[in-house]
Order: sequence, then C-alpha cells, then structure tokens
Amino acid sequence: MLVITVKEDPTIGGRAVQPEEITALAGAHRTGPEVISLRESAGGVAAVSAVLRARRLCGGLGIPLAVAAPSVAARHLLEANADTTTSVVVHAGVGTAVAASAFTTAA
Repeated sequence: MLVITVKEDPTIGGRAVQPEEITALAGAHRTGPEVISLRESAGGVAAVSAVLRARRLCGGLGIPLAVAAPSVAARHLLEANADTTTSVVVHAGVGTAVAASAFTTAA
C-alpha cells in the first residue's frame, strides 16, 4: 500500500500538475489500494480539487484510492464535490484509511 502525503495546497500552476503526480506515483506502485493523506495545511479547495481529479484518473486506471483528512472542513469539501464517478472514501486519519483499505483488499 502506498500513502501519499499532500502537505499544502497547490499553487495555481500546481493544481494541474499535482493530480498527474499523484496518479503517476499510484500507477508506478500498483500493488494495492492507495491512500492520500491531506495535512491540515492542505485542506483548502485547491488541494481537494486536485485529490478529486487524481481520484478520477486513478479510477480510470483501476487503482482504488482512499483519502485521509483530519480537517472536518476538508472532509466535507471532498464529500460534497465528489460526483458519482469520483465517489471517494474519506477517513479522519491515515491509520483508519490504511486499515480500511487493507481490509477491503483482503475481503
């Protein structure tokens, strides 16, 4: 399992690049589900948008992706902005996201 940590909101130029980088990491790893961890400082609209785009890209490659976001506001943004094709499993902590993803894979 790969855990990718997003430490801060991307800049305007980084909004387009960050989902591609996440997808490239997940695609290179491809041994199981991936978890994106959003730090408190990365809980804004730009990071959420990048994560949802990465989710769509990973979904197209068949890579399961969960998100850990300690910020309640970020979790609400993720859930509110995910559409039916980008439904994303959002957890409050990395440990929970990893455990749930591992359980889902084993089941």
